[in-house]
Amino acid sequence: MLYIKEANFEDIEKDIRKSLEDNQCRLVIVDYFQMLCSFNKFSSRAEELSYISRSFKKLALEFD
Repeated sequence: MLYIKEANFEDIEKDIRKSLEDNQCRLVIVDYFQMLCSFNKFSSRAEELSYISRSFKKLALEFD
């Protein structure tokens, strides 16, 4: 089991990729999605959350 406590998407994505590539986990659960942020700049919080959501979807499809 892997617990990730970072609050930014890019660090979380890096940790997830490493764990999945090393076959350390098979399931990723994100709790409290609204607490995440990104290093990228967005004009609104809604755009930022949309970016994070799409990025998680791409990550899931990549490792599916």
